[in-house]
Amino acid sequence: MKKFIRFFSRRLVLLSVMVMLLFIWGIYSAAQMKTEYLPQINNPILMVTWKSPAETDGVTTDQMNNNLVRSLKEVDGLQSIQSTIYSQGLFASLTFSQNFDVEQAERNIQAAIQQVNFPANVNKPEIQKISSDAFPFMEISASSASFAKQLNEIKGVKKINVTGNGQKGLIVNLDNKKLLENGLRFEDVQNVLQNDKNIWPEGTVATKNLQMMLKVEGTADQKADLENRIIKTANNKQVLLKDIAKIEKGTINVQTKVRTNGKPSVILDLYKKNSADVTKVSKDVMTKLAKIKQSNPDDTFTILSNQGQTVSHAINGLWKEGALGCLFSMLCVFFFFREWRSTAVIALTLPICFLVAVSILQAMGITLNLLTVSGLIVSMGRVVDDSIVVLDNIYRRLEKNGSYSLDLLASAVKEMVPAVVSSTLTTIAVYLPLTMTKNMIGQAFYGLGWAVTISLLCSLVVSILILPPYVANTWRGRFYAKAPKTEKSAIVLLEKVWVHRSKWISGLTVVLILAIISAFFIPVNVLPRTHAQDLNIQVEAKEGATLEQVDADVRALEALLQKHKEIAAYSSSVGSIFAPAFDDVFDQGGGWIQQPNIANVYVTPQKGVDIAQLTSILRQDIKNLSTSSKYTITNQKIAGDDSRVNLMLTGDNPSKLAKTAGLLRGKLQTIKGLQIYGDAEQSDQERFTIELNEDKINDSGLDKQAILVKLESFLNKRTDIQVANSASSYQVELRKPSAVSLSYSQGSDSEQEWLTQLGHLSFQNKNGETVKLQEFAKLNVDSPLLTSEKDGQPIAVVTGNILTTDIGEVTKQIKDTINKVELPKGIQIEFGGIPQQVQQMIWSIGLAGVVSIILVLFIISCIFKGIRGPVAVLSSLPFALIGSVLFLFIFRQSWNLGALVGMVMLIGIVTTNGIVLVDRLERLREEGEPLKRFIIEGTASRVRPVLMTAATTILTLLPLAFSGQSDTLISQSLGLVVVGGMITSTLASLLVIPTVYYWMWKSVRRTHLHSRNVLSYGD
Repeated sequence: MKKFIRFFSRRLVLLSVMVMLLFIWGIYSAAQMKTEYLPQINNPILMVTWKSPAETDGVTTDQMNNNLVRSLKEVDGLQSIQSTIYSQGLFASLTFSQNFDVEQAERNIQAAIQQVNFPANVNKPEIQKISSDAFPFMEISASSASFAKQLNEIKGVKKINVTGNGQKGLIVNLDNKKLLENGLRFEDVQNVLQNDKNIWPEGTVATKNLQMMLKVEGTADQKADLENRIIKTANNKQVLLKDIAKIEKGTINVQTKVRTNGKPSVILDLYKKNSADVTKVSKDVMTKLAKIKQSNPDDTFTILSNQGQTVSHAINGLWKEGALGCLFSMLCVFFFFREWRSTAVIALTLPICFLVAVSILQAMGITLNLLTVSGLIVSMGRVVDDSIVVLDNIYRRLEKNGSYSLDLLASAVKEMVPAVVSSTLTTIAVYLPLTMTKNMIGQAFYGLGWAVTISLLCSLVVSILILPPYVANTWRGRFYAKAPKTEKSAIVLLEKVWVHRSKWISGLTVVLILAIISAFFIPVNVLPRTHAQDLNIQVEAKEGATLEQVDADVRALEALLQKHKEIAAYSSSVGSIFAPAFDDVFDQGGGWIQQPNIANVYVTPQKGVDIAQLTSILRQDIKNLSTSSKYTITNQKIAGDDSRVNLMLTGDNPSKLAKTAGLLRGKLQTIKGLQIYGDAEQSDQERFTIELNEDKINDSGLDKQAILVKLESFLNKRTDIQVANSASSYQVELRKPSAVSLSYSQGSDSEQEWLTQLGHLSFQNKNGETVKLQEFAKLNVDSPLLTSEKDGQPIAVVTGNILTTDIGEVTKQIKDTINKVELPKGIQIEFGGIPQQVQQMIWSIGLAGVVSIILVLFIISCIFKGIRGPVAVLSSLPFALIGSVLFLFIFRQSWNLGALVGMVMLIGIVTTNGIVLVDRLERLREEGEPLKRFIIEGTASRVRPVLMTAATTILTLLPLAFSGQSDTLISQSLGLVVVGGMITSTLASLLVIPTVYYWMWKSVRRTHLHSRNVLSYGD
């Protein structure tokens, strides 16, 4: 060590060049590093959605659904499959093992889908991955999608999905009465329009002197062309389409209606390529939009969400808080040493460790995201600890000697090598298990764990190899002791406390017990509150409501919102889109399907508006709406839909499952803070079939074809057709409304009354006699239109949304309510959604904590002989809980992902100070000092480095914990837990560790005592 220090202290230029190269490498890597909102997180669940075309009959749809589910069940690597069959299609959630390659799973699903034969006009099912990069990075509400193609050409944009954008075309409304008069059916018109391929003459005309091209064309007017299409009836009579239908221009193929501030609009969801930087591509899109606005002033758009801007704002906020924290830590060092050279060492250590860590992370392919940046900031409070400990020991030895000595400096550094190596390894042992868990928690904290690990290894190298030559060069011949004399003052204070140590320890233990009890009263959640002020209003219409019926209730809500000046903008989306939300990446059960009878209205308040007060006003106003829909307002401060609860009922009898699900809905709706979707009486919609008795039809002298035509007039029908003429082809939407208009008595059963009127439907036989439908037909109740199953077993699902941040308390009430319900035999209930996420989170973090403690104990045991040293080091660890719980209570935070990770981090951070202290005590014990004396003196000699390391960590994290400026997932709760835990554990360690060490060595007989003039200390 002496030769090494002498070599580099005399070659300061070489050392400076090496440091400069590290700076250049780090700055270059930081500029090249990809930024994104979250790291790559793959949920091992893939979703398959399929929508049947409107013209597909129910039998074909059921057959396609069943064939698709049967094929998906054979997918390689599949652990479980949950499917829901709708009248409009299918939604399936396929679960694979956590370690299964998601890309391979997608290929396996695609291969299974290829085994299903779909009709030519039917779209193939869509496969949706639930990963952090599979969701749109920007959402734009626009008056039209005219500029979508320009945005799609931007480098880094993968695709753009447009919602609410119907096509311009012709709408053909067939007249039921005229269809019946001409003996025509919906399919007759459909076949003519699809198959009418007139051959228009085209060729050359030869004359004596020249040859001319000749082409015969129809009219270019698409509407006129369509009106004059000839439809042949059953008796070969010809009618024009305009004689049996009303034709008009309009927007067709509208599956989802979207409005912004009450005006029709479209939603553009922009997806980025995996290799693209979210901040760069976001800036490029905003630049392009500005140019589009200048060239086309009529194009209006509103940015509903911009992940790139959010990431940029959050990361910049974290950098500012990190820089402020580093400034605080340097001021702390200056306060203790009172001279600029020591502070300059810290100023040098921080950027070296940070830039080298960034460089290695970039080489490993780890991105710069919210979690990685949080890890770098947390490590900044810890990387200076090794340098502080080494610097303090050098300072203390030189101070005692009174002058500079290279031998003394080398000895001081060598003395601290075991302590700094062991403390670094123990801290790394805490963070590395976070990267090794093979679930979504491990994927999320992979970058954070490596960021801290690399930073700490770098800090170890800096403290042992770079700091000593720097000190040798700056303090050689110019050392002056300016630091306050803390050791003597500490001895006096420790002597006074030592006399009453049992009382102090007892008092701390009582406070610890109270903290443990209080911890159970803190709310539990997965993700903490964000700083978002937006509101989401979910509109839930009656089961089976049409798109127009749901839209009418949404319009009533929009009229109400328009009156509130506190609202800056609102956007509504009506219609099922079968799409997951961003937060579904953390969901144990994958994405959530939105039912066709549910719409969402997103509300953005004006700046400075009290969100709680606005929510209360809106809830009161909504009660006055004269609609049948349910309205649920949720504050987006509760992170996304991670407050969703999902109860799955399994059993053999679908009707019992539906009945029990309705009973549960009624019971759960009484729980405060829980919104249950659907009514207590709600059950799956049933399908009715009319079974014709052909013998009775023949006996009654009825015409079966006439019966079918008349019954068909009851049905609403529509289909999209590509119609061709000589000039081009154009889109047509063919519609046939129901010919039935029923009125009901107030308070009557509308369904029963409809069935009664249907049964009285009359037909004329050949003899002119009237025959009612009920005389030759039977009405049957068919299978439900909505059937759900998991791994082949029927299920019923009850879903809801927890409206409060105290997920744990609501979950407890849900479980208590379920336990009080007498379930029919054979029916079981399985929790999903947020309760399962909380359980998984606690299990994953708890496992990482246990592994960390075992690793820390192993490392400490390798350094200190026997069990006494390791036990003393870990004895102050439980007292960190006091400060953590206190800070969570004061700042109204919850036990969430960030808070629990902070508790695991405290294991390594708190242990560091314990190692430094016990290492000193062990050295003095081996020198044969009297037990009480060396404990007091050893502890006093480590008061300054322990307080400095703790203070620098606390001050570095203070802005992160208290500023509340950055909109991040975990930073504030993590910072609060670490800061609070460090304060109490540090103060406790200076008393608890010496006391525990004393108790363990008190009864040991020492055989080697040095005879020297010593002070006598009492108990």
